[in-house]
Amino acid sequence: MFPNRASAPTFMFYDNNCNLRRHLTAQNPNDHLLKMGLVVDVFHHQNKHKQNTEECEKYCNPACYQDLKVVKNGQLQWRFNSSVCEQQNSWIVKFQPMLREMGESVYTFFLDEVIRIRNDELISKLRRQGHNPYFFSDKAQ
Repeated sequence: MFPNRASAPTFMFYDNNCNLRRHLTAQNPNDHLLKMGLVVDVFHHQNKHKQNTEECEKYCNPACYQDLKVVKNGQLQWRFNSSVCEQQNSWIVKFQPMLREMGESVYTFFLDEVIRIRNDELISKLRRQGHNPYFFSDKAQ
């Protein structure tokens, strides 16, 4: 998926990144994928991750990466809400049997549409509850 370092993201969240990292290191300790931050979701790391290995703590703990956090008003905040991604992945996995059978263009179109429809429903629900959801581009105007 990422044939060279330039194509790879800076960070990749995955529940089993400590085992992925161990595997990549065993296969090729110079693998360009090891230059990524292979981190686990914050909630997963705190509640379900074995924190007793030094390597996992050093390389997979999101708190070890300054680029993933910011302090605002004296409070630690995460720049990226990996827990929301976990929730979305648990929703979208329901479509996996259908997605497996699709070609690339239909797959992309289908995901774009079901995600758009879900976002529209979530925005409507939040507005009914008295919240004020917005898109980042809306705030820039």
